[in-house]
Amino acid sequence: MSGTIPEYLQRMQAQWLEEWQKYMIRENANDARTVVEIGCGCGYIMSNLNSLLDVTGIDSDPDSVECARRRGFKAILAKGENIPFRDDHFDIAYGNYLLMWNKNPKGIIKEMFRVAKKYVIFFAEPYWKGAVYSPSWIGEIVENTRKMIKERGGDPDMGIKLPSLVKEFTDDFMVGTIPLYTTHREMEKMVEFEVNFLKNEGYAIEKKDVEIFYLPTFWVIAKKSGR
Repeated sequence: MSGTIPEYLQRMQAQWLEEWQKYMIRENANDARTVVEIGCGCGYIMSNLNSLLDVTGIDSDPDSVECARRRGFKAILAKGENIPFRDDHFDIAYGNYLLMWNKNPKGIIKEMFRVAKKYVIFFAEPYWKGAVYSPSWIGEIVENTRKMIKERGGDPDMGIKLPSLVKEFTDDFMVGTIPLYTTHREMEKMVEFEVNFLKNEGYAIEKKDVEIFYLPTFWVIAKKSGR
């Protein structure tokens, strides 16, 4: 699962999402104590939540499981479509940039609802096709990133599909996008990161002036009691 994402990128994504993830737990799931991450990678999201919850991770990539264990986390080699825990074992089951890299999102969501007693959370799924940007040269970033994700077997627009997927299992959920707000400095940093990332992947893009860049990244928090 998260083995598809390089470790340095996992770390950067976790840093970007840390305060948002803690806020979501405190405001919407503060009665939870135990949690399982599906597609835990090296455990950087578990590190974000470790002070709030008893965290366990699973991943289908052996190197990722070993990486998480080296960092001191409980991690198990398993697939999201077959989570090796009993029904209602954890208060929360969550994923982060998870469904975009999987061919069977419904199967994974079904298993997450099975093992979760209270909540199923998706912290982030991107919608690259819905990116808002100006000037037009930034479109090169958007199209090349979408192309690269597709070539690697992912879905760059999973975010827009997330609510309808979750709705097949419950009506009781909240949905939104992040960031809630941003600054021009942060937009500049994001564009610079994307340009450098694509260059490292063999795409030649020259960074120019940035007026606006906003990538809608969808989140969902669902209550198990729904429907």
